[in-house]
Amino acid sequence: REGKFQPPTGKVPNLGFTDKSAWFAVDILTSAKHPEYIANVRYPILDSVQLWVAGLQGLEQFQEAGDMLPFKNRALSHRTINFLVKPAADQTTTLLFKVDSTTSLSLGLKLYRPSNFGEYAATENLVQGIYFGIILVMIIFNAFLFFSMKDKTYLLLVGFLSGYILFQATLNGYTYQYLFQFSPWLSEKSLLLGGLLSACFMTFFTASFLEIKSQNPKILKGLYIIGGTDAVLALLAFVCPYRPMSKLLVITTVLAVLMAIISALIRLRQGYLPARIFLLAW
Repeated sequence: REGKFQPPTGKVPNLGFTDKSAWFAVDILTSAKHPEYIANVRYPILDSVQLWVAGLQGLEQFQEAGDMLPFKNRALSHRTINFLVKPAADQTTTLLFKVDSTTSLSLGLKLYRPSNFGEYAATENLVQGIYFGIILVMIIFNAFLFFSMKDKTYLLLVGFLSGYILFQATLNGYTYQYLFQFSPWLSEKSLLLGGLLSACFMTFFTASFLEIKSQNPKILKGLYIIGGTDAVLALLAFVCPYRPMSKLLVITTVLAVLMAIISALIRLRQGYLPARIFLLAW
């Protein structure tokens, strides 16, 4: 295969949706001062990443990890796919990666010294904790508003945020790390479920918040069709193959977002002032 590798386009190689395996080669030059490294693949939802270290003695140090493989395969207990690499000192070592994925195939790769990886993980956990904490506070706050005011709009917002936080937590590898270590299947399905439910509740929330029912019945019908479709797809996600369902998730989410923005613009032109808040928030 020598000479068949091509330089990637862009900072992070991304081949999109593909059912083929992709091979990546990275040359590194290390010193005896740092005998160990953590090879960190920053996109957590790749099905399988196989690593070979190619040195003077040939291929060695084979490792395999991914979100469809046991979590314990990872060198460190972390949300990302990571490997412990021990290259020979003072010579060029080639890292060979074979990647398979039913989602978008991307290989954002960084090499850390173990101590530096610990610093990176601590900072990342702080930032991500603040991010997810804000969303959780929004969910709790709006749930209280619903129970006190009995306005279904708040309940729809809680549904949207709950689906969204499940989607983001899975996309970032947290549900597999903390909830589904022993069930890669559930971790995979939670990405679809979270994404489809967030899109579903978002369309119903749009219709309710913008008070579309009395003013724009055609737009209301469009929102309900998209929301109903997402609800059905959320149920089918547990029995249908992952790859076509992930593509449907992308399509329906794009349609839902476009419909939300178009609906708000129309309502704003009709003089409905809360549409300004909706557009600003969006």
